[in-house]
Formats: sequence, structure tokens, C-alpha cells
Amino acid sequence: MSWVERIAGAFPDGYGEEPPGLRRDIADELADHLECAYRRELLRTRDEAAARRAVLAKFGDPAAVARKLWFEAMKEQVMGQRMMIVLMAVLTVAVLGGLVLGYLGFQQMQRQNEAFLARLEAMGQPPAASAAPGTDLVRLKVRLVEETPDGKPVVGWTVKLEGKPFTEQEETLEEQTDAEGIAGFGPIRPGRYNVVVATASRYVCFREILLYGGIVREETILCPPEIRDEPEKVEVSMKLQAPEDLRGRELWAECRFRPPEFKMGECLWTHHEFNLLVSPEGHIYRGQRHNFPVRGSRREPEETWSAPAGSYCLVAATVLSTEANTAQVSPRQIASCSYKQESSPRFEALPNGQNAWAIVLPDEVWAKAREGLSQLPRSPVPIGPMPATMGK
Repeated sequence: MSWVERIAGAFPDGYGEEPPGLRRDIADELADHLECAYRRELLRTRDEAAARRAVLAKFGDPAAVARKLWFEAMKEQVMGQRMMIVLMAVLTVAVLGGLVLGYLGFQQMQRQNEAFLARLEAMGQPPAASAAPGTDLVRLKVRLVEETPDGKPVVGWTVKLEGKPFTEQEETLEEQTDAEGIAGFGPIRPGRYNVVVATASRYVCFREILLYGGIVREETILCPPEIRDEPEKVEVSMKLQAPEDLRGRELWAECRFRPPEFKMGECLWTHHEFNLLVSPEGHIYRGQRHNFPVRGSRREPEETWSAPAGSYCLVAATVLSTEANTAQVSPRQIASCSYKQESSPRFEALPNGQNAWAIVLPDEVWAKAREGLSQLPRSPVPIGPMPATMGK
């Protein structure tokens, strides 16, 4: 058997991506090497069998060498196909796993939606009229104390509870605090409520709470001592500081004041804002610009304002002109400004003190006021007085 015939039968079965002529090239090249080695050995030994044995001992089995050369030539294609098969298997497992997880997630979400809908339907059913109070009702105790959670109880204050305590109808319940500073409510339905506490000094504290059934809930509200009783009232005079070139013009400032706020723990005590109309001559009108009198009115201004003692901040100011004020025309706004909380001008109303407030506005406000005045016709008719009962 020749070297080529022996090598040709050693290759594996056909491979789809094998280059044409690869097996023939390997067989021819390997046969050439073996034949050359065989001739050298034959010249040396003069024996064909000994020469063939020497060649096989040196190169090994020609079939094994041919297979090795073929695998080395086809290694890239074979490994690429194997990696593709592995990748396709991994992708198949990942897709199947994603489908399974998505199905399980959908099933879980469906069960949760069914439970949620069942709970909504149960909550939407009105309670039976003859049903006795059950464990789903709740009791609320609102405790008012001074400054700290273990402070002195606040007695006799009114506490309001706003919500739906008995039916779907909105209602407001009121209770007075007892000797321990507690106002009790209940049994009432669970749900969301507003607790409102108002003082004699017109300070208000709002607290939103969520009540769950079957419990006794206690809420503690801290009360600053400054708002416990209505403060002493003092007389305050005010004057709008107008520039020299605008003195003599009919100007007013609508000033919005805010009393101080008190923060006690989670409780914020606030007071409503109020408006005053102030002139450069020191006249004061209570209310807003629409309360201003028309010409010919007998209403007279006030020279002082009776204010509860305390600290006040100016929130905003609007410069008004009454030069075109008639029975049909209200005071005209010609400039305005507002202040941030940290930069608001502050005024003190002190007991037994000289309470004269000077309202000073920024220069840019007066610049706008000059521009606005230039566009208004001046009325030759003087404005009439206002009665002292106005706004009281």
C-alpha cells in the first residue's frame, strides 16, 4: 500500500465548510515527506522493510499525523461552530427563562390585583345601620401641652376634628380639653382626618392624621406659651416714607403684614395675614384697596392701629394713587413689591413703648411709581374723609 493510499483512509467524514482540495494537499505533502525519508533510509540500510520501519518509527503512524494536520487546519471552523452551538443553547435557555419569569410575574400581579379589587369592594360597602360598634372603629385622644411632651396640660381649648367620622358625609366634631389637656373623639370610623386647634389670639394649628381601625390613637400637640392667651393690645402709628419729589401727591401703600409663626416639634402655629392702607401723612385705613372710600364720602381715616403686642413682618406692599379716585374708579396700582421670608422688614408692637412704624420701600418701587404717576390725570377734587367705623 502506497503512502497516499494509507493516508487517504485516515481522514474523518466530510465536513461542510472544508476547503476543496485540503485532504489531497495534506496527503500529498505528507506522502512526499515520508517518501523522501524512506529513500534516505533505503540508501543507508539497503533493506526496504528496515527502511519502512525506520520511517514509521521517526514520523509515527501516517494516518494519525494526517488526522492531526487536518484538525489543525479546520480548528477555527470547528471551534466557531461549537461556540455558535453553545451560544444558541444559552440564548434558548435565557429566552425560555424570561418567558417563565414573565408568566410567573403576570400570575402574581393578577392575584394582587384581584385581592386589591376585593378590598376596594369591601371598603366601598356602607356599614349596616343596625350593626353594633366593632373592632374596626377607632378612638382618638388629642392632648394639648405647653412647649414639651411632658409640659403643663392646656385646659379648656376647643379641638375640632374634620372628616367622615360616621358616614360618607363630611362632618366637624368639637370637644373641649379636660383637666389633663385631652379632647376625646370616638368611636369613629378609620380614615383620614384633620385636627384643628384655634386659640383666643387667633392662632391656628392644623394636623393631618390617618387613623386605623381597632386602636386607641393619641396625638400630642405642643402649644407655645406666647399664644395661650390673647396678648395685650397697643396703639401703633404708621407713616409711608415717600421721596421728596412725590410728597404732596395722593399716594397710599397697601401693606400686607404677617404675625410671627411658632414651630413646636411637628406643630406649626400660624396666624392669618391682614392688610392696612397707609399714607405719607400717617393716615391708616383697614382692609384692601377696594375698601377705599370714593370722593365725597364722609368716612374718616384712623391715626393709629390697635394691634396685639408682638412682632410683625411686611410680606408685600403695593403703591396706590388716589388722584383719579371717583365713584366709578378705585385707587390705581402704580407699583408693587414683595419680600422673601428671610428679608422681610420686621416691626415690633411693644407694650409701654413708642410704636411708630416707618414704611420704607425700595428705590426701584418708587421709580415705577413715578412712571405710573406720569400716566395718570390728577383730579382737582380733594378726597373725602373716612369714618372711624370703617373695617372694624
